[in-house]
Amino acid sequence: MLWHLAEQSSRSGKRLKILVMVSDGLPVECSWDSLHELVCKLEDENFVCVQVAVDEIENPAFERFFIDLTKCTMDEAVVEFGQMLLLLLTTGRPV
Repeated sequence: MLWHLAEQSSRSGKRLKILVMVSDGLPVECSWDSLHELVCKLEDENFVCVQVAVDEIENPAFERFFIDLTKCTMDEAVVEFGQMLLLLLTTGRPV
């Protein structure tokens, strides 16, 4: 799905391309290695790739931008996610 979204984003004509993946653990449809390689490739192509954890992830595939919401209450997670989205839209980076 991430690859498909990147393909669609590439055709958008937009300068800033942000891909946010909300994740509850390890990938199911592919291996961790293939997901990690895809993220690295997309970052090399100037995509901003962000992984948001809603369950414990011991080894995130997204090394540069990983946001862990697992220790937050629901209210805190909503605020944190909203702030991250605002930073992405205003600066192009989540932190």
